[in-house]
Amino acid sequence: DSIMYWIGRKIGRRVMNSNTPWGKYLTPEREKLLEYMIHQHGVKVLFVSRFLVGIRSPVYLTTGILRYPFWRFVLA
Repeated sequence: DSIMYWIGRKIGRRVMNSNTPWGKYLTPEREKLLEYMIHQHGVKVLFVSRFLVGIRSPVYLTTGILRYPFWRFVLA
């Protein structure tokens, strides 16, 4: 999980904009929705996404891109 966060933090936008598997699943519309949810609900979104297999990686990637505090990420 931490690796996905750091990928998002370091090279996140490039991963999503290129023709990678992430670009297919994490469309700009979905990214905006995730950004909104993380800004509004933060730790709750991270906690719930931990148990949802298909959603976990995109949420963690987006969390890194948004530069969400790492200590809050680990806390969730």
